[in-house]
Amino acid sequence: PKLEGGVGPDDVFSKVPYEKGFVFLVYLERITSLVTDGYDAASGTPEFGAFLKQHFEKNKFGTVTAGGFKASYEAAFPEASKKVDWETWLFAPGMPPVDVGEYYDDVLAKASAELAKKWHLCDVLGMGSSDRPALASADDLAEFTAAQVDHFLLVLLEYRGGSHPLSLQVIAALEELYGLSSSKNSEISCKWLQLRLGAGDVTAFEPAAAAVRAAGRMKFLRPLYRSLKRSGPDGEAFARKTFAETRGMYHPIAEKMVAADLGA
Repeated sequence: PKLEGGVGPDDVFSKVPYEKGFVFLVYLERITSLVTDGYDAASGTPEFGAFLKQHFEKNKFGTVTAGGFKASYEAAFPEASKKVDWETWLFAPGMPPVDVGEYYDDVLAKASAELAKKWHLCDVLGMGSSDRPALASADDLAEFTAAQVDHFLLVLLEYRGGSHPLSLQVIAALEELYGLSSSKNSEISCKWLQLRLGAGDVTAFEPAAAAVRAAGRMKFLRPLYRSLKRSGPDGEAFARKTFAETRGMYHPIAEKMVAADLGA
């Protein structure tokens, strides 16, 4: 972002630096790999792993610039570095110029996405006409990893996390079959609470309050506070009350962003 004229970095906070940094490392690892068939970015490569360890060890307790990292990469992988458009990656605005999704084996993601689609379609109008897909059972998640359960909820949120939420009947069926409220995984819990709040489940108020008291990361705080606010007048009042009680616990940037979300 452009920060000329006294614009503060906190006022233009976005996911771009996080996503761009992650994608850039995945991209750099991919072009250093000697594997062309069957490459899966989730598995990493020994060469790039060794490079990162060496880079961290060399620079621990110090400060590293983008230029310093570039120099380290060029020294370790001189041929691969010639393929990198450093100017675009480091200085161009916006999201990355490369889609690294194709670098991953998506078999597990497809399974969780397909299950989410089934739940979306079982009551696509959100009227509670059907509370679950045909043949749905607790076994649906039996072989899922935590990452797959998280992805299942993420995709379901993409389908039904906006102005077209799930019905309370579907929420009840999801809980009955999968016991999602018992999860201790913060990623899973946060997404599940968003779905519950979107459906108008007032029994999710207190668990959401417990979550925002236990976690200070904006990736959890902002979605939960916003979901409370969107759930209706009672939810908005509850969000404001909870924030008034907890705002002193948060990092100043997190406090500022949540306050902006709530108009507090």
